[in-house]
Amino acid sequence: MAQIPQAEIKLMITELTPGARNLLLYIYSLSDGWEWREEAVASAIATTVRQLKTYKKELIDKQYLFIQKGPIDVYFVGKQAVKRFKTKEQEEEEVEATKPKFFKKNKSSEEYTDEDYEGNKPEWLD
Repeated sequence: MAQIPQAEIKLMITELTPGARNLLLYIYSLSDGWEWREEAVASAIATTVRQLKTYKKELIDKQYLFIQKGPIDVYFVGKQAVKRFKTKEQEEEEVEATKPKFFKKNKSSEEYTDEDYEGNKPEWLD
């Protein structure tokens, strides 16, 4: 079970609807490695699957929940966790954007054009 930061408790009381707050508290109570099954979660917080989707969307919209989709979905729960992940993800994207983009074709250096480098021609080929 995760510890909930005091500041987040105060925020969730004012920012979230009772259903979204119940869902967030339920997610916090789960141990690592849990699997999202809508019917089971809806039953646990005494709501319908349809309402559960609304509460989940509210948590995502208000940045209490972020789901990184993949072969295994990764859930970031709580404003601090979501903020840390998104900041790290944004930093990685910025670093990736500054990396030089090199050619894709198999040519000798004399055969390359600026188009091959997507505008990032290495100095050593000038």
